[in-house]
Amino acid sequence: MWKLSIDAASALIAQLSGALGLLIATPIFLSFLGKEAYGLIGILATVQSLIVLLDLGVATSLMRATSSFKETGDTARFHAIFRLVLLFAAAGFCAILIAGFAGANTVATVWLSVDNLPSATVQTCLVAIFIQLGFRWITGFLRANALGMEWVVTASAVQVLGNVLRYGLGAGLLVWPGLSLSTFFWFQASCSAVELLCILFVVRKNLPHPIFARVDVRNLKSELHLTGTLSAALVLWSIASQADRVILSNILPLGEFGEFMLGITIASGVLILAGPFGGVLIPRLTSLSEANDSKGLHTTFLATLTAASVFAGAVAVTLGFFMEDVFRIWLDASPNQYADVIRTASWYSLGNLALVLGSIPYYLQVAKGNLHYHLIGAAFSTAGLLISLPVLIHFRGIEGAGIAWMLVNTSALCWSLWVAKRLLPSLHHLDWLRAVILPISGILFATFTFKHAVTLPQDRIGALITLLATGLAITIAGIISSPLLIRFLRRSLFEGHKPWL
Repeated sequence: MWKLSIDAASALIAQLSGALGLLIATPIFLSFLGKEAYGLIGILATVQSLIVLLDLGVATSLMRATSSFKETGDTARFHAIFRLVLLFAAAGFCAILIAGFAGANTVATVWLSVDNLPSATVQTCLVAIFIQLGFRWITGFLRANALGMEWVVTASAVQVLGNVLRYGLGAGLLVWPGLSLSTFFWFQASCSAVELLCILFVVRKNLPHPIFARVDVRNLKSELHLTGTLSAALVLWSIASQADRVILSNILPLGEFGEFMLGITIASGVLILAGPFGGVLIPRLTSLSEANDSKGLHTTFLATLTAASVFAGAVAVTLGFFMEDVFRIWLDASPNQYADVIRTASWYSLGNLALVLGSIPYYLQVAKGNLHYHLIGAAFSTAGLLISLPVLIHFRGIEGAGIAWMLVNTSALCWSLWVAKRLLPSLHHLDWLRAVILPISGILFATFTFKHAVTLPQDRIGALITLLATGLAITIAGIISSPLLIRFLRRSLFEGHKPWL
């Protein structure tokens, strides 16, 4: 379990490096490139999310197959799956490049509402964006293989390197000697190429030989069935999760869409915690499932859900209730300047909390190889978002997108917890009280208290320090409210026990 903790910590550091890099670099990007350019960065984030989700579940299936290989030692089966994934990745890379070169002109002149940037510059930036996405597409599959082999620390180090280049060096080059908009996006593509080469070296060096083996599709029936179910679910979810961005990128001028993406960027801070849970939890749950260790599945699942409730809950609620202060500290902007964006980001923060908690039962379904329930949930979530988004955006503007996101993800969380109970009958309804309700209640109580008792200083540094201290106090309140987490800390720190529960 301590290896699980170390892996989760390294994955969290990798996620934090990206989030902190983006938070620090965004004011510089805005200052030197402008809001319309940041709107293009928002387009990059939107298309990247679509492409990652439209890997059709192959990366997740590869991670699961790699974890299974570690338990069974079936080298021929593993290499057969790995070869198919490489072929799929290469085909996807070619498709992304073709889409970028063929569609850049249409997106720049027809879909986007550009006021100040030259059309030729926007087209060049879009081509660079799609090339960058192609590199990151392949990187995602190689990273899934590394995570499945539980090389989490090494894969996280490569991710940190990419983030330092992408945000740290990128922001530095904007300050001095200065980059044009198109050169900036080409630089970002080169950073993704470096990250790809590094993760390729790691995977190639550690793979068992030979890399290629004869592919017998009949021996891969179970994996292909799992991937097919996951593919259908991810196609539905990719439509749902990016529908708001796609709709608003067409409705709003590019500059206003950039402002909307600022709110999304802040709210996505909650999702930082989802990456470490997924990258570490899927291999571990798969190993436990292969070994028929029901008790291990129960304790690991419940412990992870509790940790997600405490830490993701503290981040989400703090962001949701102190969003005005976050924008003032981050951009040195008046709350009135971004009033609609601030309200929207608050809703997205709470919706992202439900999304993180709902992802834990999803990882259990992947480990069990049973994604039928996830497919049903994805279908209802997609329908709910596609129905509610246009209606709420019409009546509430961009804030309506945040409200729809929160409502649908909260409903999906309830479904996911019910599914977890079906897959793990040893779970009891009181477990939801101890793992989710009590920690979230403690966090909400502490947040309401601090919201009315604490006044943040006017200077940004003092406000940042006060807000971080408040967030830490809220996190401690969540820990105190969680009997499961307290039991773990007591046994680990004072009794010398290593089990999670």
